Amino acid sequence: MTEITRPQSTPVGLDRLSTAALVVPELDSDPTWRLATAFLVGFRGHTRRAYFSDIRAWYAWCEAVGVHPLAAQRHHVDR
Repeated sequence: MTEITRPQSTPVGLDRLSTAALVVPELDSDPTWRLATAFLVGFRGHTRRAYFSDIRAWYAWCEAVGVHPLAAQRHHVDR
């Protein structure tokens, strides 16, 4: 398995997210899940579930190719 490349700096806005957004310690320490939670809170029902499914698939793909979701660039997406 390849090493995941982490972003060099914290993306704008992550420092404003609550550190206890999910109340699940393993996920609260991960800024990618905190960001996803902040995004998903604006949706309900089927829309929220669909976006959550897409986010999980994106995170899984990023892990498979060894790039951190917040460090992905256009060439990763084009792949």
